Amino acid sequence: MSFNLANVGPHSSEFVPSTLNASSITQLAKERKREFESCNRMVTEAHAKLQDLLLMQKDLETDYFKAATLLAPIRRLPDEMLGRIMLFAFPNVFEWNEHHQYKIGPGKGDVQ
Repeated sequence: MSFNLANVGPHSSEFVPSTLNASSITQLAKERKREFESCNRMVTEAHAKLQDLLLMQKDLETDYFKAATLLAPIRRLPDEMLGRIMLFAFPNVFEWNEHHQYKIGPGKGDVQ
């Protein structure tokens, strides 16, 4: 005969187990402890697996973005065109002088 904890009521009740019930309760406690420890091991393993999966996900995301950037349409533009785009995007950064040398920023030294 197994003992059912649901029949006892709250822990604050004045239940005093009989000798027969004490044996059943001891057996039930041992079973629950084994099940609890087994559950804890499964949770620990699941956490470790989750960490491995999250790391794998991050690595795959990084690899995906690296591959996707290699296919970006801007990579097909010639360097000369990209340079012109940059000149219009940042007009005050590059200034040409009469010797076809450019300065980076106002008052900076000439760069060849």
